[in-house]
Amino acid sequence: KIPDLTAFPFAAWNRREYLFLNGKSGRGAALSPDGVIQTEGVRLDEVIPRADFIKFDVEGAEKEALEGARDLIQRWKPSLCVSAYHRTEDLFAIPLLVKEILPAYRVYIRHSPYVPAWDTQFYFVDR
Repeated sequence: KIPDLTAFPFAAWNRREYLFLNGKSGRGAALSPDGVIQTEGVRLDEVIPRADFIKFDVEGAEKEALEGARDLIQRWKPSLCVSAYHRTEDLFAIPLLVKEILPAYRVYIRHSPYVPAWDTQFYFVDR
């Protein structure tokens, strides 16, 4: 058991709406308009009162998840770990979005040793 941990049955998203997943597991998981699994997407701003650290590895929905945590990030300035390898444009779009949300963040990029060498993450830390 992890102390002070609360699990929520939601997907991190930029608005409250139902999302559909393709039903695949692992790296094959993705949003799909004709998906077989339905879940509710919510803004983290709506359900989490405070955060010190947030990790987003949400299979290509990182920008939407960050947008849904905008108020939380601005208020509490949590350290962030955000996956950067799901979409090519994320290498540019994610840092630009996070710096728009909180300009004071320092930005780092790291590539974890992992097979098949996909795990690249951004780390954002308040000054």
